[in-house]
Amino acid sequence: MLEAYVERKDFEEAIFHGELANRYGTSPHGANNLGYLHLVSGNLVRARELLEVAVKSYQEPEDTALPKYNLGVVDAKRYDYYNAAENFKLAIELITSVEKAKRICACLVVPKLIDGNLEFQEVSDPDLLETATLAVVEELMHKGKLSC
Repeated sequence: MLEAYVERKDFEEAIFHGELANRYGTSPHGANNLGYLHLVSGNLVRARELLEVAVKSYQEPEDTALPKYNLGVVDAKRYDYYNAAENFKLAIELITSVEKAKRICACLVVPKLIDGNLEFQEVSDPDLLETATLAVVEELMHKGKLSC
């Protein structure tokens, strides 16, 4: 799944392999990754289902930061800015004490405020804490609660 997406950007093949693996049981990490694939492909309902499984399945609280962040992106894409900001803030709380090397992700979808519109861009090798912090700022600016 990871190779099909990261190396070849083949959503269809990556989702196929991810769903097949999920059918036989998946880890919280697998649920997060498959939820992320559905997020970037636009299937927000399936993304939410899988990301919620990941959040409930992780044993360590700081491990839930990544799926919580991804749930924030799902909420933002669904125009639920309040819950998006709440998920971003929770991700920040959960990941703040984690060393920087462990906060680097392969890729994340990042909300960006461009000409007053909230848009989403995928970035490679981001720091989850820095990205979540910027996402909260972008959400607040979009809602007009913060200005530059």
